[in-house]
Amino acid sequence: MRPIPSWSIVPLAAFTLVAACKKSEVETGTPAPVETGLYTYTPPEPVEVTVPVLGNGAHTPDSVEITPIVNPADGIVDPRDVTLNPQFTAVQLWVVNGDDTIVFYDNPGEDTQVPTRIADPYAWHALDNPTGIAFGFATVAGNDNYTFATCHESVNDADGTRKADNRMGPTLWLSDPEVLGVVSPNGFGSHLAQVHESPNCMGISFENATAYWVFDGNDGALVRYDFDDDEVIGDEDVAGSTIARYDAGLSRVAGVPSGVLYDGRQAAVFVSDTGNGVVKRLLTTSGKRGETLPSTDAGTDHYRVDGADVSVLIDGALHGIERPSGLDLYDDTMFVADNATGIIWAFGLDGLPIDYLDTGLGPGALRGLDVRSDTELWVVDGANDDIVRIRALE
Repeated sequence: MRPIPSWSIVPLAAFTLVAACKKSEVETGTPAPVETGLYTYTPPEPVEVTVPVLGNGAHTPDSVEITPIVNPADGIVDPRDVTLNPQFTAVQLWVVNGDDTIVFYDNPGEDTQVPTRIADPYAWHALDNPTGIAFGFATVAGNDNYTFATCHESVNDADGTRKADNRMGPTLWLSDPEVLGVVSPNGFGSHLAQVHESPNCMGISFENATAYWVFDGNDGALVRYDFDDDEVIGDEDVAGSTIARYDAGLSRVAGVPSGVLYDGRQAAVFVSDTGNGVVKRLLTTSGKRGETLPSTDAGTDHYRVDGADVSVLIDGALHGIERPSGLDLYDDTMFVADNATGIIWAFGLDGLPIDYLDTGLGPGALRGLDVRSDTELWVVDGANDDIVRIRALE
C-alpha cells in the first residue's frame, strides 16, 4: 500500500506532486543533494502541477472567470446534470431538471445564447426526477441525430400521485429537437426505450453503441444496460436488452446526483459513491457472469456479475471531500465536484490530488459537471437553479 503523504490529511493544504495531464507547470527551485551513506543522490527538480480551469493553484473564485448563464425565463428548475452535445462543433449544452424537463442551450454563456425547453408528454414516467444525462453516438430509427440516455431518482410514483412500484430505470432518447417532446401514436411520448431494473438511479455514463452504465441507488450497484438496437419512438418493447449487475457497495444521498464515468482506455468505470464519500473504480474486464436475475421487462437478459474488481480510487476523508457528486475526465485528469463544500478537485489517475478550486458557491450547490478542456468547464449550481461556466483567466 502506498504511504499517505502528510499533506493529504489537510483538506485545503497546498501540495506538490507530478501528474500526467494537460496543465501548466511551475518550477519550485533546485533541491538539495541527499547523502545516502553510499553515494550522493540529487533528486530531480520538483514541479508544482496546476490546472488552469481551477485557477492554477490559487484555489479562489477570483483566480478564474465564473459566469452564471441562466435567465429566469429559461425554464431551469432544480437542475441536476449537464453535458455537451458531441454532435456539434459549436457548443450546445443540455441540462436535466428535477421538474422532469430538459433544457438545451445553443451558444451558452454568450450574448447569442438560445434556450429550448422540452417537456415530454410521458415525462411523468420516462423522465421522472432525472439525475443524469449522457450522450451516445448510435443513430436509430433512420435518424442521423445522436442518442442520449437519462436516469432517474424515482420509484415510479409519478411525483407522488400514484403508488410506487419501483418499475424504473434508464431511458434512451433521440436528440432530434423535432422529435423530443412529441406524442407518439401509442401515447408513450418521444422516448426510444426504457428498461426498468434501477429505481433511484443517481448517475449515468455512455460506453458504446447503445450501452450505458448507471448508479443503481436502490441496490448500491453499478449496472450496465445495453438497449436493444431495434428501437422505435414511443415503443415500450425492450426485448433483447441486457442488464449486467455489479455489486459495488454504493450509497446514495437523496437529491444529490452521483457522477458515473466510463473510460475505455482503462476499461474502467468510475463512480462518485456520494454516501460513502469516495470515488470508486470498477474494472470492466474483471468478473464473470453469475446467476440470472428476474426481469421486469419481458425478453430482457438480467444477470449478476460475480468477482469484479471494485476499489476505492479517491478516499474523500483524506482530502476533505464529503459528498462527491459531479465527475468528469479530461486527458488524464479527473475532476470531482464536492456538493458539501462547493470545491472542485482535480486528481491524477493514481488517485492523488493535483489542484482544487473553491468556487465560492457554498454547501449544497455543486452537482453534475462537464469539463470541455483544461481551460473551460460547466457545472450545475443546484442551490441557485443555475448553470455556471468556469474559464481560466488569460
